[in-house]
Amino acid sequence: MACDDGASALNDMNTDIAQFVESPMVRGDLDLVHATQGGDVSAFEELVERYDRKLFRIAEHITHNREDSQDAVQEVFLKAFEHVGDFREHSQFSMRLIRITVNQALMKLRKRLNHGRNQCFTWKCLVWARTMEQKEMVN
Repeated sequence: MACDDGASALNDMNTDIAQFVESPMVRGDLDLVHATQGGDVSAFEELVERYDRKLFRIAEHITHNREDSQDAVQEVFLKAFEHVGDFREHSQFSMRLIRITVNQALMKLRKRLNHGRNQCFTWKCLVWARTMEQKEMVN
């Protein structure tokens, strides 16, 4: 993706977020989180299946790198599972996953930039990440 396509990428990310939050649920996220907290690993697997591709798209919009995006999403689910007991119901679980995804993807991008394998990095990715954090705080 070229640097000039930053606005287009930002719009694509916002579209993905809208679909992400509004997707129909067979079993509610909160029910699955509670089941996971109670030791039901299959409930967490259902969350992974539900959000894996969506989180990957968000990460890929930030990193512009398939491998970094896959790594970021894997780390997101690992962190979410390790800290599922800390989840407080004042926000949607999906928004927590988004926030972790944005942070992990930005960390991957920064690491790549620091190693000299620079790809297009626009300030719009950082603005988008901050916007998502602010939306989460409002909800």
